[in-house]
Amino acid sequence: MKCKSCEHCSCKPPHIYSGGLKSLFYCNHPEQQHIHDYEKEHKILKEHSFISFGIGQSPDIKTSPRWCPLKKK
Repeated sequence: MKCKSCEHCSCKPPHIYSGGLKSLFYCNHPEQQHIHDYEKEHKILKEHSFISFGIGQSPDIKTSPRWCPLKKK
């Protein structure tokens, strides 16, 4: 599953980062507890459910993160 085509991927309004305009992409999957548990277990120190930065309406990531709830099925 790619985050670009996932219905749970959401975008926050663009902000200026490193001299350019970038959007922040997050996962809004209903199973947020799985994401939280995975991040805690693997000591991921970033904003909760953060996927990646992106330009426009798609994240700059080719595959889904390891904590993606759709991968555990």
